[in-house]
Amino acid sequence: MGKIEGIEKLADEFEFDVIPNAKSVYEVTFDWEYSEDGPEDLLAICGNDVATIIMDSDKHLEAALKERGTPYHYIEHQIFVPFPSLRDASFLIEGFYLNKGVEHMSVFLMKECQPKLDKVQRKKKTEWHHEYHLQDDAVSLFLMDDLRVALVCAQDDANAKDFIEVLKKRMAGESAPLIETIEEATALEIPDELLADLKLPSASGFNHVTGQLLSDASIMKVSRARDEIDAIYDDELVQVITTEDLDDFFKKEKIPFQKQNGWLVSDAIPEAKRKVVLSKCHNEALTDETYLFYGSVPNVRYEKKQNQGFWSKLLTSYYYPVFELNEGGKCVVLVLDGQVAICFE
Repeated sequence: MGKIEGIEKLADEFEFDVIPNAKSVYEVTFDWEYSEDGPEDLLAICGNDVATIIMDSDKHLEAALKERGTPYHYIEHQIFVPFPSLRDASFLIEGFYLNKGVEHMSVFLMKECQPKLDKVQRKKKTEWHHEYHLQDDAVSLFLMDDLRVALVCAQDDANAKDFIEVLKKRMAGESAPLIETIEEATALEIPDELLADLKLPSASGFNHVTGQLLSDASIMKVSRARDEIDAIYDDELVQVITTEDLDDFFKKEKIPFQKQNGWLVSDAIPEAKRKVVLSKCHNEALTDETYLFYGSVPNVRYEKKQNQGFWSKLLTSYYYPVFELNEGGKCVVLVLDGQVAICFE
């Protein structure tokens, strides 16, 4: 085991953009001669408390995770491993320091990272993007492969200092429990403003409206998120409303459909074709929303879009679906370039 050379609180004005709600950040410096000396110390510090690991994407890393059967998500060129086993956490942390290619890693301890959607100003327009926050008293370690430091990130000084005391004990080989059970994040909250921006029904008309971040869509490959989408609901997929550009695909798969106001409206999707349809529709969500209806066929009308820009008129329909769910009905809408699934019940 190494030793701690120094602990320093970073300035309050320090802009730590990896975790937006980390208001207290301490830099812990170790006495490693090389960064390769880091795994033993970091594994001791983390113990059995790893809730999420986030790291830059790497094709070799992704291939290794597939080979190991480790569940992960691929979101905006980052790999997310939720609730890794002790074996997987050891593999990832050791590999981070020993194999070059991945520059940064965030290790969330005690509680899973909490996804949030935020509206930001980009030049002359606003855009929705997602962030990852710390929950309550959870902490995160931000690691850099070429530096012998770890940044301890917390929402306030008290939590950061409490964890640093645990860190010191674990570095000394002492037992220092943090939490009995690692806690999951709550479902992604969908702001009313986002629903309005996307011309989706208000949440007030449903029992539940929640969201889920999805692995990135792909132009050329099978969607990484098809299993993630398929797992949202077990109910029969009774109807898909998607871009009419997929008419050749639905013909090839021999799934009956009709066209309405620039949209393709399918019949029920056979179970054997469910994942291939979800993959295709998720990838098409890069250009337009896709609506997946489960349980019972909805009531749908179409309204004309207002104030469309040139590219929007060229790439999407002039109309958008407005749906009402019938008894037992559920809906998943794939939005924001396929990055988010909004679930209506």
